[in-house]
Amino acid sequence: QVVVGETAEVDDYVAPPLMLSSETMAGEITWSLGEYYTGQQIWRAFKLPGYPSPAMGVFANQPSPMAAKVRSLWTTWLWLTILLAGMFFYFTASAARQEVFRDSYTMTPGTASAAPFVTKDFTLTGRTSNLEIDTSTNINNDWVYFNFALINQDTGQARDFGREVSRYQDEGSSRDRVVLPRVPPGKYYLRIEPEKTAGSAFLYYEIVIRRDVPRLGWFLLAFFVLFIPPVFASLRAFAFENARWRDSDHPRVTSGGSD
Repeated sequence: QVVVGETAEVDDYVAPPLMLSSETMAGEITWSLGEYYTGQQIWRAFKLPGYPSPAMGVFANQPSPMAAKVRSLWTTWLWLTILLAGMFFYFTASAARQEVFRDSYTMTPGTASAAPFVTKDFTLTGRTSNLEIDTSTNINNDWVYFNFALINQDTGQARDFGREVSRYQDEGSSRDRVVLPRVPPGKYYLRIEPEKTAGSAFLYYEIVIRRDVPRLGWFLLAFFVLFIPPVFASLRAFAFENARWRDSDHPRVTSGGSD
C-alpha cells in the first residue's frame, strides 16, 4: 500500500535486453527482472488484432539494432583491408619500374631553344602497362608549362597532356610526375613544347620515363571507401546509445546552460 510521505529509492541495472531493478523502502527491498519486448512481439504473444502503436523514443534496456551490424561491418572491414594490403604489396613487388628513357635539355625563353621538338624514340616491351613521365627542373621562384604528346611511331596515335611546374619560396615543387594509364607496347617518342615567360631565367630540365610503376592512389581511395560503412554504422550506434542513456541519472552526453 502507498502511504503519504513514503519515499522509495529505485536503481536500475541495465544489460540490454535485460534490466534488473531494485526498489528500496523503509525496511524492504523489492527486486524485479525485466526483459525488453517490441510491440509486435507483445501483439503476437497475445494474438491481438491490428497493429501496435509505433514506439516513441528509446527505452532504457532497448537493444541497439546496430550492435551486431557494427561488429560484422568492422570484421568485414578488417579482412578486406588485409586483402587490400596484400594486393598492394603484390602489385608493388611485381611492378617492373623499368626505365625506358632519360635525357636532359635546356631552354632560354624567347629564343629558338623554346621551340617544340621531339625526343629520341624509345621502345616499350612486355604487356600493356602505365607510363610515368618524371620531369625535374632547376626553377626557383618561377614557373614553366610543358605541352607533351606521347606519340606511337608506328600508328601515329598521340596522347596530349600538359603539366605545369612551379615553385615559389616554400610552395610548390621544381619536379613533376604524371602517370599515363594503359599504354600498349611499341616504339614511341615524346613531343615537348616548353612555355616560359620571355626574359625569365634559363631553364634546365630532365625527362625520365618509366613503365609499369606502382600507384598508391587507387589503394588509398579503396581504403577510405571501405571505412565508410563501418564508420557510418558506428555513428548510428553511438547516437542510439546516447538516446538510451538520455533519461538516466548518468547520461553519456549532458547539456548545460545559464539561467
